[in-house]
Amino acid sequence: MNNYTEMFDGIKPVKCNEALADAVVSRTQVRQRAKFRNTIVAVAVAVSLMGITITAGAVTNWDYTSIARYFFGDDDIVTEGAHDVINYSIVENTVEGVNFEIVGLYADDLSMLLAIEVTADDPIFGDDLSIVLWPGSGKTLFNHTLDNWVRCGWQQSSNSFTSEYTRTIIYRLTDIDGSINEGDEFTILFPRLEWISSFENTELRSLHGHVEIRFVVDKLALVNAVIVYPDVLLDNGNTLNKVNINPFAVSIYLDGPKSPPTDNVTDHVSFIDINGKELRIHCASIDIFDCDGGRLMFINDEGALRTIQITEEDEDSNFFIIGVYYGAIYDSEGNEVVYISDGWQSSTLDSAQMLSIKISAFNVLDVKELAAVVYDGVVIPLG
Repeated sequence: MNNYTEMFDGIKPVKCNEALADAVVSRTQVRQRAKFRNTIVAVAVAVSLMGITITAGAVTNWDYTSIARYFFGDDDIVTEGAHDVINYSIVENTVEGVNFEIVGLYADDLSMLLAIEVTADDPIFGDDLSIVLWPGSGKTLFNHTLDNWVRCGWQQSSNSFTSEYTRTIIYRLTDIDGSINEGDEFTILFPRLEWISSFENTELRSLHGHVEIRFVVDKLALVNAVIVYPDVLLDNGNTLNKVNINPFAVSIYLDGPKSPPTDNVTDHVSFIDINGKELRIHCASIDIFDCDGGRLMFINDEGALRTIQITEEDEDSNFFIIGVYYGAIYDSEGNEVVYISDGWQSSTLDSAQMLSIKISAFNVLDVKELAAVVYDGVVIPLG
C-alpha cells in the first residue's frame, strides 16, 4: 500500500494540502479530547419500560462480549457502546411457539446493533444458519422521541448452530435518519420469520405473525462515529454535502443529477489514517490473497473471524484448510486490503443521493484512527 502523501498530485482537495496535513497531525489530539468528552458526559437515567429489564446473558449464559466476538472477531470497538443492562419490552408477539429476547445492544451516534435471541418451543430450526427476521417495509424503526417512523439501512447475521430450538441474530441498523441520543426509545417491527430447514433440505420455511420490540438506548459510544459536511462540488455536477462514518459503514450523501455508482463501488471510497497511509476497502471477500498470490478465505475460529489459506483439491474441487493466516491481505491486483465490504446500498430521493458501503465484521472501522475519507479523488479531512 502506498503512502497517500505520494498521491496528492492531481487530487482535488476540499482544503489545501497544509490544512489536510494539519488535520492528519492533530487527529490524535482531537480523538483524545473526544475520549475525555465521553468520560464526562452524564449517562441518562435508565428508562425501564413496562416489560423486561434483562442483563445480557442472564438467559443464554452469554455475555455481550462473547456475542460481539462471534460477529466481530477480536475487535474491541463494538464493546465500547455495549449495554450491560438492556431495557426492552416485547410489546406484541403473534408468532406462535416462538419467543424473542434482546440479549445485546450496541449504539453510537449513527447506528445500533441488536442481538436478538429466537427460541422455539419445538426443534424447528434444524442445522441451518440461514434464519432471517424480516423487518417491516418502510416501517422498520419507530423513534418514540421524534414520534415517527425513521428510515434506516439494515443487515443481519445468524449465529452458527446452537440447537434446533435457538438462534441468535445480530441486526445492524445504519444510516438512521436523525441523530441517536442517550435515552431515546425505539420500536422495531418484524412481520416474518424465515429459515431453511437444513443444509441438505433447502426448503424455505416461514412462520406468520409479527413481533414488536421496544427498547431504550441508555449508552452511546461517542468516539465511534463522526459526521462531516464538506459542501464540495464534484466534477460530475453533484455536491458532496455530508459523510457519516461509524464502525459498520461509511455513507456518502450527495445532491445533484448523477446517481451513485452501481459497479465497483469500493473503488470510489478509501480512507487515510493518522499516519497518512491510504486504507483501501475491498468488496468481494472471496477474491483475497496473501503476498505470494495464495488464495485466502474467512472462517469463524473459536469466536473470532479469521483468514485462512486454502487450496483446491484436484479430484472434487472442494476447499480444505491449510492453516490460519495472520499476514497482510491483497486484492487480485496486488493492492493491500485493510477493510472488507460485505454489501452496499444506494438510494435516490428527489435530487438527494446516498451511497453507503457496509464494513465487514473482519475489521470494523476504528474511526479514532482515521484522518480523512477520500471520495472520487476528493480528500475530506475528519478532524
